[in-house]
Amino acid sequence: MMEFLIDFCPYVIAALVLFALGFNLSRRENKMRQATHAAVSLPWYSWEAIASILLIALFSALRYYTGNDYRMYLTNFQQLQADGSLLRGNLEIGFVLVTKLIALTGCHFSFYFGFWGALQAFCLYYGLRHHKQLYCWIGLVLLLGPFCINWLTYLRQWTIAIAFVPMVPYFARRKFWPCLLFTLVAVTIHYSAWILMLLYFVPLVLKADRSRNFYLAIFAVCYLLGTYPVWLSPIASSRWLFSLVGYDKYQCLFQPLIEEHFVFKGYGPLRLIYLFQSLLFIWYYPAMREYYSRDKLFNAFFTLAFVGVCYQHLFINTVYALIRPADYLFIFVVIMMAYVFDYFMAIKKKFMLCVSCLVICSFTFISCYKEVYFLCKPAAECNLLYHFIPQL
Repeated sequence: MMEFLIDFCPYVIAALVLFALGFNLSRRENKMRQATHAAVSLPWYSWEAIASILLIALFSALRYYTGNDYRMYLTNFQQLQADGSLLRGNLEIGFVLVTKLIALTGCHFSFYFGFWGALQAFCLYYGLRHHKQLYCWIGLVLLLGPFCINWLTYLRQWTIAIAFVPMVPYFARRKFWPCLLFTLVAVTIHYSAWILMLLYFVPLVLKADRSRNFYLAIFAVCYLLGTYPVWLSPIASSRWLFSLVGYDKYQCLFQPLIEEHFVFKGYGPLRLIYLFQSLLFIWYYPAMREYYSRDKLFNAFFTLAFVGVCYQHLFINTVYALIRPADYLFIFVVIMMAYVFDYFMAIKKKFMLCVSCLVICSFTFISCYKEVYFLCKPAAECNLLYHFIPQL
């Protein structure tokens, strides 16, 4: 048990430090506004934000075999340094160029993973530069909430997903050329990023007269359809569809769907936390929409998060490869949960804040505990726990 707690502690420590840094930045900005009686803002590159970016970079750099795909990225990097070849030859050209640039300069692999962590953190904090009150909650939800393992595992896809955050204003205002340029660059990191261009045609600013029941009804339909997705069998047999979205190598995983052998997810604590967080931000959306009425991006963030959770629950009883496209939108669920916590604090709903924060931020712990004590993996071999590089 002690080894388990030691390997889990880095998540908690990093999350709490990020919370403290974000809270201090938000407090300083509020004090400045009270003193000047104006809606002034501290620069996004304040020392707390820079320290947060560096901490996330350090967190990414020092991990070792944490995340399911870590071994593949590490082996690719080390093989490049050894003989100039790649273990996996079908990686996207932009990602390969960055990997070669860092590998062939002789840098340690910790710098390589730290670079991607710094890039992700920069895009996230820059994208939320006008929403600094969320900074303190972002670290908690990202590191302790439902999508931490996704973030640590899917390096390329989550880099694009987080880089999409600063681009939301352009997609919301239908700026075609910036959206197209971003998508073209993103495709060189992960082929499936072309899906993001579809969001150009989605109205991200929703009508203000939509009631809570409207969104709950849509979510309920997706949830019920996903409970027994027999309607997926014809889609699963379409090879061209998976080739189109860049997941053709996972085609063999869809055979159970073709034969209508679906993967039914039990209603354990992890599944219930997914459901809880979805219902939480949907339930409070009308009240938050009014409270954040001056926030120009709030509705767009909600739309992206809402589409993400609807898609997730629609395909949750299938193979995970079908849920992978939603990883581009899960970062907005993280952002919406930060909004929920900020809203609870603002209206002094302390009980709801404590309960919801405790439930959401227990996800990473439960995932790691399940892996070690229910699936009987030694803590040292559990790639969900945080392991430090044995020697630098």
